[in-house]
Amino acid sequence: MFWNCFSKYTLMALRTRSMIWWTFLFPVCLSTLFYFTFSSIDATDQFHSIPVAVVRDQEMEQDAVFLQVLEAMSAPESSTRKVSETSDDVLTNHSSEEKDGLLSVTWTASVESAQELLESGDITGIIRLENGLPVLSVTENGLNQTILKSFLDQYLQMRTAIQDILAENPLAILSASSMFQLQEYTQEVSISKNEATYTVNYYYALIAMICLYGAFYGMSVVSALQGNLSPQGALRSVSPYSRSRQFLADMASSIATHFIILILVLLYIRYVLRINFGSSMLPVLLVCLIGGAVGVSFGALITVPACLKAGMKEAIIVCGSLICSFFSGLMMSGINYTVAQKAPLFAMLNPCARITDALYCLYYYDGYDRYFQNIAILAVMFLVMTSITVYFIRRHQYESI
Repeated sequence: MFWNCFSKYTLMALRTRSMIWWTFLFPVCLSTLFYFTFSSIDATDQFHSIPVAVVRDQEMEQDAVFLQVLEAMSAPESSTRKVSETSDDVLTNHSSEEKDGLLSVTWTASVESAQELLESGDITGIIRLENGLPVLSVTENGLNQTILKSFLDQYLQMRTAIQDILAENPLAILSASSMFQLQEYTQEVSISKNEATYTVNYYYALIAMICLYGAFYGMSVVSALQGNLSPQGALRSVSPYSRSRQFLADMASSIATHFIILILVLLYIRYVLRINFGSSMLPVLLVCLIGGAVGVSFGALITVPACLKAGMKEAIIVCGSLICSFFSGLMMSGINYTVAQKAPLFAMLNPCARITDALYCLYYYDGYDRYFQNIAILAVMFLVMTSITVYFIRRHQYESI
């Protein structure tokens, strides 16, 4: 009898178009939209060489030290194109912005040529020497302009310091090479073997929303058991098979069906959109299984009260899913961390936040302590909501159907 209820409800769930839309087709469309929207965010956050123009006039040629500094800070593998010095054309030393150098230098023969490049937006600023001091010319304020200003200020500070040292101790020239070496006392260490990204959390929150959309399956389960809500419920109410066992069979079927759909969505996101979920997919599948079960039990619990109409129950499920998804970071990145600091109890009881955090732990952390903590919280949510639903379903009685 259990297998009969299990198989029949599975067929019914697969034939319900609204469930397939909300749990499969809609997430696939939304994840594809995320891919085209967020695919360039991480690339824009990477550093690129700053394009600048350097006026290589007679005064600049006489300052060999500053020229060496500019060449050392320029992007490597630059291609040089020489033009007649009688014209105002550019004497180029273009460097690709994709190289590792701080500067992408364009050498010009005059200030006028550099000014034309600055006004056209091809460069960020102009560097030239005036009375032996480097001067920076820009047209606007920004991060790149600030970096250029800091670079020139640091050069002036080092040059002044070295001049003062040599004035007091001329023999220090013997160790001049070590004066220019900057000693680093910190080391950049990655806490994870995966690269940091700003976009992966949106996909994790999307998966959490899909898990909670399993509430539509839970709503269908309870509706198919209550005699006052559907013809199927009226027939099953007079069945000799207990309603609690029918409920558990339907719940197992809905969780399995929803889990299979979640696997298909995961395969699409992982292997078609190529979104990384960490080194192993098995822990991700466990999160989806427990999260989907929480979603199904949530829908079943909402549907139990007979005083609410079907439209009101659907509205509660949709609004509740969207609110939980919002506070897990689906619409606004970082809001889940703010909620965890300001309202830790709400963050702890938000199933979408626990699912997102579990997936986040798999991506960034090497240990599984926090991951299993989230799994345990989700499991407790499922058991509590399922137990409450079974308790009220067993108490339902009808005078007539």
